[in-house]
Amino acid sequence: MVIRVDLTSVEKTGQKLPYVRTDNKVHGLHLVVMHVSIGKLSFPMGCEIYDPAHPEVTPITLALRLIKRLHPYQWGGWDQAIRGDGFGILQR
Repeated sequence: MVIRVDLTSVEKTGQKLPYVRTDNKVHGLHLVVMHVSIGKLSFPMGCEIYDPAHPEVTPITLALRLIKRLHPYQWGGWDQAIRGDGFGILQR
């Protein structure tokens, strides 16, 4: 079982939309998404909104929050690997 955490930006054009900010030259909604992969199956297990206007809550903080919500009893007997795309966290 592989737990993948990724920062994804969805581009938006409106100025009055909630949580829409500019980060890394992308104006839109920035999400930290957690996917679980078992063999060829992959499905999202949760997401958090990253708001660059609040630098005290980083994408790494949000990724760890998502991983903590995935309880070990949900993992079954599989070996786990956690991969963070661009976060600097890789744990096995």
